[in-house]
Amino acid sequence: MYIVNMNKKIPKPKTPLPPGGRFCDRLWWLLQVNGDTAAYASRVTGVSCKTIFTYLSGKENPKVRVVIALADHYGVTTDFLLGRTREPRGYTDSL
Repeated sequence: MYIVNMNKKIPKPKTPLPPGGRFCDRLWWLLQVNGDTAAYASRVTGVSCKTIFTYLSGKENPKVRVVIALADHYGVTTDFLLGRTREPRGYTDSL
């Protein structure tokens, strides 16, 4: 068993977008880009830090309300979080 400092900042990402299309990769990337911690993501979503780490490890997928809360907070689309698109902010139509 090991102890994780949940308030430790995650280092800045080395890639502009997450390498994979899995939720855990997208969540990890968002935390890195914004300099947020798992504890902060826990407060934003209303789930425990342990649950956030379960998402980050890829062992479990979040409920819809968690995906929506994260997308709203970080200004990304749910499709991006779920790996359906590589564009975090979505596409805009210009008329």
